[in-house]
Amino acid sequence: MRELLLAIESEIESSLAYIRDEDVFISPHATWLPESVQHPCLAIKDGAIERTELTGGMWQETMTVILTVYVSFTGDGRVPVVGDVSVKGVLEIAEDVHEALDENLLSLTGMTSAFSPSEKGAEVVWDGRGGGMEKKEITYQYVREVDRP
Repeated sequence: MRELLLAIESEIESSLAYIRDEDVFISPHATWLPESVQHPCLAIKDGAIERTELTGGMWQETMTVILTVYVSFTGDGRVPVVGDVSVKGVLEIAEDVHEALDENLLSLTGMTSAFSPSEKGAEVVWDGRGGGMEKKEITYQYVREVDRP
């Protein structure tokens, strides 16, 4: 999982140039944001790993990764969702994430599949400092075959 999270972070940083590298981060919790974060930003969180036993001393791992996009909430409720000429909304950023990650095996050994089976609807969350953000969670599943330890 470690290698996968680092590869996703690197891919997002290089593919979504309008998000600062320091605003793409591996998060210890689904709702945690660093103090210094600027918007838009993208959190990468490890999820469940499911294993299936294969023949020949191998197993198949299905690794779930949750990517959460955050955009500052403005007085106009539609902008953080759909964007406008000056800023991308969470739906546009989600499209860019899919463009960067869908079927991208990230050059990782044994990886056979990269697919997003679901994403949650956009929602407003409060940052605890008197401000709000629009957030959208995108789930990706990566499948790889590896030697058993």
